[in-house]
Amino acid sequence: MEDVYSGFDCSSNKLMTLDGAPKEVWGEFICSYNKLITLIGAPKLVWGFDCSYNNLTSIGGSPRKVEGDYNCSHNKLNSLNGLPKIIGHSDGGGNFDCSYNSLKSLDGSPKVIDGAFNCSHNKLKTLSGGPVSVEFEYNCSHNHLATLEGVPKKANKINCSNNKISTLVGSPSGCDLDCSYNNLISLEGISDEIGHFNCSDNKLTSLIGAPTIIHGDFNCSGNNLSSLDGCSKIIDGDFICGDNAVEFTDEYVRSKCSVKGKVKAFSLKNVALTDLEVGSRFGGGIIAYIFKPFDAAYKSGETHGIIAAEKDIARDNIKLFRWSNVYSSISRNNEIGDGQSSTDSIINRINHVASAALLCREYSVIVDGVTYSDWYLPNQKELDELYKSAFIIGGFDRNCYWSSSLSQHYNPRFQVCAQNFKNGSHVSFKTNELNLVRAVRLF
Repeated sequence: MEDVYSGFDCSSNKLMTLDGAPKEVWGEFICSYNKLITLIGAPKLVWGFDCSYNNLTSIGGSPRKVEGDYNCSHNKLNSLNGLPKIIGHSDGGGNFDCSYNSLKSLDGSPKVIDGAFNCSHNKLKTLSGGPVSVEFEYNCSHNHLATLEGVPKKANKINCSNNKISTLVGSPSGCDLDCSYNNLISLEGISDEIGHFNCSDNKLTSLIGAPTIIHGDFNCSGNNLSSLDGCSKIIDGDFICGDNAVEFTDEYVRSKCSVKGKVKAFSLKNVALTDLEVGSRFGGGIIAYIFKPFDAAYKSGETHGIIAAEKDIARDNIKLFRWSNVYSSISRNNEIGDGQSSTDSIINRINHVASAALLCREYSVIVDGVTYSDWYLPNQKELDELYKSAFIIGGFDRNCYWSSSLSQHYNPRFQVCAQNFKNGSHVSFKTNELNLVRAVRLF
């Protein structure tokens, strides 16, 4: 085939080979959602390359030069050998996503990433062999890491949550750091100055070793702290330290450190509704949004809103689900607080058997002996609020999440709205495609 001077999309077919593809594509080459087991035959030069959602076990045959994004997520890769050495170009851009594979090593990965790097949801025990420079976020969450050995010294944000990390030795300075849901018993080894810092839900009994200056929010909730000795001296954002061994008072917190934002030091297990804020643990999850006077669900003098589940829905370690086995017109309730009715509408369709909405409806969690089982699939506006508070809520992947809203896409094949939590963009998908699901409930 002749060279193509625009994008080339052969996704959502049943291709098993790229034989016959153009040699150069001066745009994005998309071959996702096929049955490819090899990239032999792929173009040698592309501006962006997406081979996600295939059956690839290796990158052999990959383009030699990729000027933009490179997405090989959701395959069966056990090696990154064969990739170009540089992703992106001098003007910026160039995200690399190898999440949801079977990688045990980052050997072969590009050394310079001009965008973001995502190797989450693999089987990595070390980051050695990975990139040495990442311009934006470096996401290595949901692996089997015990240390940060091999993490790049240059990155805008490091997300190493949901691992088995017991030490922060080797963490870079100046960036945002999310090391929540690990096995930390000490903050020794972290740099003296950092951006947003989230070390919630670990095993900390002391803050000794914490950064001296935090240029953002500091979240150390959900640990076993009985004092704030060793706390950072300057916190430019909010300080979240509830749900520890004791309940800290605002006066005590401010005697230990200088907090320019809000102090959220109360326990959230028996908290009054008037004390709740976005980021509070409450009602089986984390508050993602509090209704405002212009919301239809707002009630004057009362505190109500939306609670997000703390984790994505998973069944037998599977986290990607189709929107529904059927498609037909549903109620277009897309205002904040209306997602529950859209969920009902999806589930009540004729011949409905399985859906992201039903997964949310069947979801339940028990907290302090109370069962919360009234969850639903958020609509587009509600999902947008989850994205805005994603860092505070935590646990989100940099991929797409389903909403319960229909799409306004000009192509009727793309019927349902989702949201990309990498950049916040709204994306339209077919109902049989696979995306992540995060349940919400009202309070």
